[in-house]
Amino acid sequence: MPSKPLYLISKRKTGAHDNFANKYINKIIKWRKSILAFVQDIWGLQPQPAIHKYKYIIDACIKNNEFFNISASYFGNFNEDTGCWYWEGYDPSQYSWAGEWIHKNNLITWQQWGILLSIEFLCTHESKRRLSIRSGHGIGKSSVFSWIILWGLVCFHESQIACSAPTGSQLYDNLWKEISVWYNRMPDYHKQNIVISSDHIRMKSNPKSWFARARTGDKENPDALAGLHSMSKLLFLADEASGIPTEIFTVSEGALTTENYLYVMASNPRRQSGYYYESFGKDIRWYNLHFDSRESPLVTKRWIDDFRLKYGEDSNEWRFMVEGKFPKEDTVDTKGYYQLVSEKMYEDSLLKDIGEIDWTENVRLGIDPSGSGKDETVWCLRDEFHSKTVLKEKVSTPKGIASRTVGIIKKYKVKSGATDTNVFIDNFGIGADVRPELILLGHHSIGINVGDGADEKDRFLNKRAEAYYRQMKWLKNGGKIAKTESSDDILVVRCTEEGKKFRIMSKKDMRKEGYKSPNDADARMLTFVKKETKADAKRGIVRNREVAKHKTKISKINKMFMTAKIGV
Repeated sequence: MPSKPLYLISKRKTGAHDNFANKYINKIIKWRKSILAFVQDIWGLQPQPAIHKYKYIIDACIKNNEFFNISASYFGNFNEDTGCWYWEGYDPSQYSWAGEWIHKNNLITWQQWGILLSIEFLCTHESKRRLSIRSGHGIGKSSVFSWIILWGLVCFHESQIACSAPTGSQLYDNLWKEISVWYNRMPDYHKQNIVISSDHIRMKSNPKSWFARARTGDKENPDALAGLHSMSKLLFLADEASGIPTEIFTVSEGALTTENYLYVMASNPRRQSGYYYESFGKDIRWYNLHFDSRESPLVTKRWIDDFRLKYGEDSNEWRFMVEGKFPKEDTVDTKGYYQLVSEKMYEDSLLKDIGEIDWTENVRLGIDPSGSGKDETVWCLRDEFHSKTVLKEKVSTPKGIASRTVGIIKKYKVKSGATDTNVFIDNFGIGADVRPELILLGHHSIGINVGDGADEKDRFLNKRAEAYYRQMKWLKNGGKIAKTESSDDILVVRCTEEGKKFRIMSKKDMRKEGYKSPNDADARMLTFVKKETKADAKRGIVRNREVAKHKTKISKINKMFMTAKIGV
């Protein structure tokens, strides 16, 4: 049996003892069904006018719940010569800019309207109750979040709302300040039932269980979006969600056990990884919207021109701050770290046809051991051209790791002599006990302390940084990875420079930032600790040339065959 719409499930006794609810019960029921009606009745706001000839298209988008297809061109005309939008109903001679027209005429922009329409749809949808928005700067997200929060508090008895952003400035100086602006514009009868403090907004009739809460979403506060329990309505709002660690969102999933929740994320899309990034495509539970700053009446042409002059249209900053697009590569975070391997580099490195790999005699084996913790023990093979994770194990012992390693050595003919071995083991923790077990079985390995000094001490902080840099260069030069369910974990590896030295974010810091341990990438990294000889490099160049010649030959044969076939 299908579940009831959200507003019906939440329609419990909205305070039979509460004069506020009794007096406005009919309006509250209407507002529960329509946040647009709430915004219109409380503040007198109306959507900006659309061009008449496009109204039927807009109506079709609304009817089909395709709000993402509503376009700026339905509300105005863009002049290529001036680089300006001329919005329907806007007279440039009467206002200094379009934003002034919006504010003085109590209008909401077409982009804000699209968000509110999506909220109404999600509140009655059977499966999706999650909205993720990516946009450029200045489209009015904070105002929309303020409307959602006040709507949730006024319309749903004992609702609980969790609000989060990466920093206190984004949360308190921006969002909480914007809420105060709209709170002050509410009718007095509603205002007297609401109390705003530095980190809470409470309803007077039941302040302990009817509230909105603000907590920064950083590594020190993993419960920022957790701890809510309400039979009426739960709201989760994440502003600048791209900067909030994944673990905070993961913890919040535990509260989504009822049908009475709504989850909204919005951000400039700064990162190519994390919970927010995956909400666009990988996680199909989310309804998506995308807005460009250049198409917002609230953003001035001067700001666009200044930003273009400073960063250029080919920059990542332009992509996520103006176009609302994810960067080509992950941008530098507040601590100076950025993504080691871009999404494109990774995609280009994947083996298209994963058959039996023809390993060379120089195949290396990297082993990243783990005992009984959260991580897995990983065995990864690599030669000059290919890499593949061949085995993973959740719970391991030194003897068990040694035994499985011997099996891989024999199967893939990996060198493991006392003076000539291509077996590399992380020497930290349980790894230090594996090497003696291997020797007892007649095989030798090299124990790697990744924190030791690099070969090129002036360039790299330690062996780990140096080996990861070599791995990145290998991928860039054509190295291939056999795709597995976790082969993309290299995308979470972050790097920076300390002084003039290249370094990789430590595993401890990665956990704090919400990144999963890149076990596959770590095992592969170990195979790069020992620098390849010139002979190995030359062999790789020759092999790549041979492969290229072979592909050209096959292509010519296929072309000749198709020509002959057409001739017949």
